[in-house]
Amino acid sequence: MRYTIFLFLVSAFVSTASNAQQVLRGQDIKNIVNQWALAAGVNLDVMISANRAYYACTGKTTVTPKSDDDLSILIFQCHAKDNPWHILIRSKIVSEKNTQAITSEKIVIAKSPIKKGSVITIEDLEVIDADGKSNFLFFSQLEDVVGRKAKRTIYRNQKIKPQHVSEIWLIEKDQPVVLQNKIGRINVETDGIALESGQKNDRISIRNAKSGQIVSGIVISKKNVLVLTKMN
Repeated sequence: MRYTIFLFLVSAFVSTASNAQQVLRGQDIKNIVNQWALAAGVNLDVMISANRAYYACTGKTTVTPKSDDDLSILIFQCHAKDNPWHILIRSKIVSEKNTQAITSEKIVIAKSPIKKGSVITIEDLEVIDADGKSNFLFFSQLEDVVGRKAKRTIYRNQKIKPQHVSEIWLIEKDQPVVLQNKIGRINVETDGIALESGQKNDRISIRNAKSGQIVSGIVISKKNVLVLTKMN
């Protein structure tokens, strides 16, 4: 499953990096936002103090633009049940080359009205040429939408976003996964178990099968998670 971007709502979803971690640093948030942006093919300058401390997040996190057509202000949200919170982050695009490449892609739209709660079929959809820089906020392939349920009424010719439809997990909770930890030019892999379900580019918690340590990572494929914290 591939989105033109990670979550718009990515969804990008998270737990604390380790049991010992009591706060979420600005650098941690910056890393999450950068992963979200790079998965969308955009290189951002994220304006947040690296050493500033925020409440630790015991739930999923999401990154979303405040405006569909503008990446200058992003909403970083912690969906913890006990203490949900969100902050606004300023950013700017520093790679126009990647942004221009995105504009050449396709966008999935509704060929006819789709009622809320109905299962979406290929007959309900069509693909058109993208017409703007904000097209990374929408689905680009039919297979990413077919089989999902509409969470709201989708009107004819409307561009379809992830928040319009139900989720399809790329990785399921309790599924064996491969943890990828990049240390400089070295890529270390080890086995793990997903503690949460996640879509592509979602941040989820995983248990290192060897050490038992709980870490956070970004879902990059059906079996692989890119670790955002150091593994022992």
